[in-house]
Amino acid sequence: MHNELRRGAEHVATSSHHNYREFTSDGLTRKCNAHDIINTLKGASNEQRGDMWLELIRAEHGKEVFRTLLISKGNQTLKMEALLAIQLMGEDGITVMKDAFRRGDSWTRSQLVGIFAFLRTDTTISELVQAVDDTTISTEKRLLALNALANCSAVHEERIIKLLDSKDVSVRSRIARIVGQRGFEKGRQKLKRMLMEEKDLGVLYSVIEALNSLGESLTIEEVMNLREGNLRDKRSVIRKMKEIAKRYGSRMYALVLALVSVFMSLGYTLAGVSSLLNMIVKSRAGKSTEVMNESEKAN
Repeated sequence: MHNELRRGAEHVATSSHHNYREFTSDGLTRKCNAHDIINTLKGASNEQRGDMWLELIRAEHGKEVFRTLLISKGNQTLKMEALLAIQLMGEDGITVMKDAFRRGDSWTRSQLVGIFAFLRTDTTISELVQAVDDTTISTEKRLLALNALANCSAVHEERIIKLLDSKDVSVRSRIARIVGQRGFEKGRQKLKRMLMEEKDLGVLYSVIEALNSLGESLTIEEVMNLREGNLRDKRSVIRKMKEIAKRYGSRMYALVLALVSVFMSLGYTLAGVSSLLNMIVKSRAGKSTEVMNESEKAN
């Protein structure tokens, strides 16, 4: 029986319509197609399937069998075996996997993203870029795609920068950090625009860090220069931000700077932002006074 199944994997292409000849136990042949071969694989034992996968990797029509299986519904166990085997096909295997990524179900596409992230070849960058912003892909695989993009060739800089427009805040934040860490100069102006447009505090903090990595020692003066508004109100915001920096250090300054950007992107007036900063300064100053008083009482 084992030899019969192995012979069943030795198919010869007979037409352009994906029909093949399959050897049977009596030495005769019958016409079959990719679906027939997949059904044969389903009925084989694990050891028998191993031999058949090896035959399909070498056979010309093996690509069509792998493609048909990967774009089919269900068959997850068989698909997982196919995904392991197809990596031995080299460039032909990558071509089939890229096609399956476009046409397969979400489970299959998620598994393929994991493979693409591991292979990290220039030919699969488009799929990785698409995957990080695709909510049908599992979160785990999307993170793998992001990590792969963080280490990909600089020739893909522009594709990565475009992901700063993602609707997913976690993607925008991670891509901002990647742009800064990789020194992608083409992302500088986009990051500056995000200072005025971004409404998520975590993303803005990443944007500020990225700009600092690009050599932009971002200050409140530069943020104010990006805004229209009354000069008096701008000076008031700048003065209070400098007071925060002096009292509480650079980390607190960077956090409040991000908050200022958020408030302005939400439509707050400069006067309103100035009032909020004044509240922060007074609140922090009040806490410092309380601590000093408690310390004096203890002594």
